[in-house]
This record gives sequence, C-alpha cells and structure tokens, in this order.
Amino acid sequence: MFGGRHMAEEVGLKGFFRFWPKNATESGTHKPQREGTWRRVPANDNVAIVRGMRATVEVTEDGQPINDVEARLLKLQNAEAERNKRNVDEDYTVVYIPPYFKYRIFTFIVAVWSVCCVAIAGMLAGPVLLGRRFFLLFTTREVHDGYSFVIGFHLLWGCWLVAQAVERLDRHRQRRESGSRAWWPLFLAKRSSLWFAQASYMAFFLVIVIPTLIALVMEMYVLLPIRFIYDPKTVVKVNLVEMWVLGLFYTKIILRLPGFEAPHRMNEGIQRVRMWLFLPPSRSLTVGV
Repeated sequence: MFGGRHMAEEVGLKGFFRFWPKNATESGTHKPQREGTWRRVPANDNVAIVRGMRATVEVTEDGQPINDVEARLLKLQNAEAERNKRNVDEDYTVVYIPPYFKYRIFTFIVAVWSVCCVAIAGMLAGPVLLGRRFFLLFTTREVHDGYSFVIGFHLLWGCWLVAQAVERLDRHRQRRESGSRAWWPLFLAKRSSLWFAQASYMAFFLVIVIPTLIALVMEMYVLLPIRFIYDPKTVVKVNLVEMWVLGLFYTKIILRLPGFEAPHRMNEGIQRVRMWLFLPPSRSLTVGV
C-alpha cells in the first residue's frame, strides 16, 4: 500500500495450517510456499486508461505479462499513455496481490464498519444508561432518552474534569520536598473543601444574587415608574423567583450588547471565573476577578 515490499507477506501455508503459520512452521510439518499474483496497476489517480477495459494487468514479478490476453491489454495501455503524452513508467507500477484479495478487502471494510458501529453505539448507549440510572434516583417514571443522554454526557464530562483536577493536585503535591508533603487523603480533602466553598460562594453571587439585583433595579427604576404613569393605582408585587429569571435574561442581553465589549473588563472577569472553576484550588487562589 505504501510502496514497501515485505517478503514475509508473500508466502503462506497450504491447507488448514495457513491460519496458524507460526505453529506449523515451528513444527516442521509444512513449509511456507509462495502465494498470490503480481499485477501492473496505476501508480496515481491521473492515468490515461483505455475505456471499457480493466486498468490492471496480471504480470510476472519482473513486469512481463503472463499470457497473450494480458500482453494485448498492456500494449493498449501503453499506446493510450503515449497518445496522451504520459510517461508509462511513472503512471504504472507492479504490486503484489495476495490470494483472495477481494474477500480480504470485503472483510476489512466489514471490520471497519463494525468497529465504527460499535464505537458509535457505545458513545450513545453509555451516557443514556448512566442518565437513566441518574433519573431513577428521583423518579420511577420513564424519562425520554434525550434527557438521559444529556445528563449522562454531562456526568461523564464532570467525572473527567474531577479526575483531571485530582491529577493536577497530585502533581502539585509531588513538586514539594518529600519532608513537607502532606498526607494525600488529607491534602485532597482540604483542597476539595476549599475549592467547593469558593465555587459555591461564586456561584451563589454570580448566578443568584447579582441577576436578582439587576432585575430589581430594572423593575424599581425603569418599569414601575412607567406603570405608575399609566396606572397610578398599580399594586407593587415582587416575586423573587420571577426577578431571578428576568435577571438572567437581562444579564444575557447585557453581555451581548455591541458596545459592552469595548472596556473588556467584565468579559475578562468572566473568563477568569471560568478558568478559576477548572483550576486546582492551589492555583485558583491567585486569580482575581
């Protein structure tokens, strides 16, 4: 396939022992014999081929046709190449063809197709099964496999992130001198607790408190004055859940405004928060928002 010739691939064993060449050769019961054929085939895709005729010629090892039919086909191919001002030596090459070549190619395609199908099925079935087990912890009702796949994929992704964080923590601990290294379970527990406390604090204020405050400001200073202008008898009612949801929408809109990206201050802060969430606690303490 890649231009190299391997003599061990051109011999085989006759009969039943061809499937166990190593054992048969060592026992001395059968001797390897030459198998397969040689063919002159196109060396590249840009070849002048005779229409209505096959592009390969069965030849000997030195490139000579084995019979008159093959010799006639070879002459036609050479004449077609000369008519198109092509170089025959560059357009064609002699290659070894093993026995049962068509069946080998068919088996190879089936094997590749089977491996791809199994891999795709595994990538889909793994998250789905994990998502189903997750939903069984909360409900006995059947949940759509789309939700199971999404939950299972994020659970696997979370496990991978946790494994990466633990590995980075261990590398950070190994850099210290042997006498100052902390006990690994205690070190992991302390760092994990610190990271969880910081992540909970950041998530609480960035996801709940700040969006709710933004929505309250919009409600009190923009929307309510407009309502009082049209209806002075408007009763003010504040629902924190609704304010939180509206705050998320307002935050999303603000982050997407064209002129908002000019200072780059909050965008840089958001990127630092994202980096901080995926770094080990020992490094995340030095990152400011």
